Amino acid sequence: MKQLFSIVADDRFGELPRIVGLCSGRGYPLVGVTAVKRGDLMHIDILTECDDRQAERLCRLLASQVRVVEVAVRPAATLVEFDGPPAAGLVAESGSQRKNNNREDSRMRIYRDSDIGREPLETRTIAVIGYGSQGFAQANNLRDSGFDVVVGLRPDSPSWAKAENAGFTVLEPGDAAARAEVVVMLVPDERMPQVYADAVAPNLRPGGYLGFSHGFAIHFAKVVPPPETNVFMVAPKAPGHLERYEFTQGRGVPCLVAIHQDPSGDTRDVALAYAAGIGGGRAAILETSFREETETDLFGEQAVLCGGVSALVVAGYETLVEAGYAPEMAYFECLHELKLIVDLVYEGGLANMRYSVSNTAEYGDLTRGPRLVDDRVRERMRDVLDEIRSGAFADEWMAECEAGGARFTALEAAASEHSLEGVGRRLRSMMPWLEERRLVDRARN
Repeated sequence: MKQLFSIVADDRFGELPRIVGLCSGRGYPLVGVTAVKRGDLMHIDILTECDDRQAERLCRLLASQVRVVEVAVRPAATLVEFDGPPAAGLVAESGSQRKNNNREDSRMRIYRDSDIGREPLETRTIAVIGYGSQGFAQANNLRDSGFDVVVGLRPDSPSWAKAENAGFTVLEPGDAAARAEVVVMLVPDERMPQVYADAVAPNLRPGGYLGFSHGFAIHFAKVVPPPETNVFMVAPKAPGHLERYEFTQGRGVPCLVAIHQDPSGDTRDVALAYAAGIGGGRAAILETSFREETETDLFGEQAVLCGGVSALVVAGYETLVEAGYAPEMAYFECLHELKLIVDLVYEGGLANMRYSVSNTAEYGDLTRGPRLVDDRVRERMRDVLDEIRSGAFADEWMAECEAGGARFTALEAAASEHSLEGVGRRLRSMMPWLEERRLVDRARN
């Protein structure tokens, strides 16, 4: 029989894997796991199959082996089973929401190709508006999956010839939208409101479908579709060029799907067919919300993946150069080798990286890393997240673009002129193999 264990434990590093490991390691099959951080505690629900006697034994084991505040067994009906592997529903919260869990739905459904039908898109034309990184990948993947695709671009777009050379019918955005039952907006966030208002909105079919690959425009109300329009999101979790490469190799990248409006009642089916068409079902398609995708995506970009990593690399490079070390050595240690570490993390998580590096490197990681990313840094991360959640960042970015982008252009130029970039170009010229099988070919995509 199914039993639901509700556990309150100290929020310590490694505690959640230890608790899950105690359950699975004793032979209890895991059906689902959720974990929510609140303050200094972690609230964990584990749904497993065992009888009452085994449940009592597992409660005693958990109480004796880990630092739990409370453990109890509740009726299994209070937790909906997850459509996916164990731990598919893992949720973690931080910042100002840790004391007030406002996640719309703590369940995360997972779909794969075997769960999805092609029928919702088989007789419909899809208009991909934009042919940048994502437009290029999604249009080509959809066509290779057998769907009817047209591309919408402004007449002076440098991508017009690229799309035509790839064999697509290319139309102006308004004409493409009028021709299609499904219109997918893949233009940059800052251009989307204008493109939508001028070209797409006047040509949307009643009861048609409007898709996005990022929730920014919808979540922050920069685009407001009419209530009779079905609105969905399919967000691949990879840059377009990697997404296309993986597809051509018979693989796919995970995708997120979300539904904003569903007057026709079949928008989820359309979104899932679209996600499968670009290859997401070969990996995994996870259901989320526009809000969650938008806020986590922006935070990840700003605090870790782009802003955080870029600032850390530059600061490390400058620290070594200022201390008298050769710029080339600083580049190798702070930027070039970053890929080697990221590949290990990408392959198997932080533990995989720590297994691969030397004991000296791992000790330095575990003892010096927390000194760099301390409580002050975490507090600034929370400030960044608050700016995202409140819409302040979205308003700032759109205002910057509407004013001509002078500050953005100046910041971009200053960053490109940093000595690290010149040193990098010189060193990369000595490594010709980096040019082989480039994901980004600006002449083609």
